[in-house]
Amino acid sequence: MFCANDNTAISAIQTAKRLKINVPNDIAVVGFSNTPASTIISPSLTTIDDHAFEMGQAAARLLIRQIENNDQNVVAETIVIKNDLIVRESTARKQNEKAI
Repeated sequence: MFCANDNTAISAIQTAKRLKINVPNDIAVVGFSNTPASTIISPSLTTIDDHAFEMGQAAARLLIRQIENNDQNVVAETIVIKNDLIVRESTARKQNEKAI
């Protein structure tokens, strides 16, 4: 199950536990944002680190540049900030499956 954020994923893990569904053997859970809570929950949460701080810095730099240029010659720009998959205990390959 891929969740929109770590908080939702943590809630999914807690609900699975209450329903006696084993994470990761019966269902794998992945969050998004790599919050500190993702390391505290058991099993620890596999998550995607979106580097939100870096994204905010890049947005601020663009905004400052536009303000300093009096909004003249604004050119569309693509900035790529790569995400990182942080594999933890909430995901596992099935025992009889081999890696591709």
